[in-house]
Amino acid sequence: MSAMRLTLAQVEHVAHLAQLALGDEEKELYREQLSSILAYATALQQVDTEAIPPTSAILSLENILRDDEIQNSLSPADALANAPAVEDVCFCVPAMLEREG
Repeated sequence: MSAMRLTLAQVEHVAHLAQLALGDEEKELYREQLSSILAYATALQQVDTEAIPPTSAILSLENILRDDEIQNSLSPADALANAPAVEDVCFCVPAMLEREG
């Protein structure tokens, strides 16, 4: 397998996109792991699939539906019991557009 090695700058870019704060050891660990994943993906691209017909699934698809029945559900108070921030009967989360960086 030819090794495609990611740079630390590429790992930092991916971490930034995923909004992850990584330490130096974590960056090196993820650089190794992501590089290995890319090497495997490159190896898979070399597999001859000419004789294999295109398919979206190897198993037959079957919908398993249940009858629509009214069932007990959580009360708003129970649903919000472990929420870090609540306003009225809603979860409060930071708006993504307001984040810096």
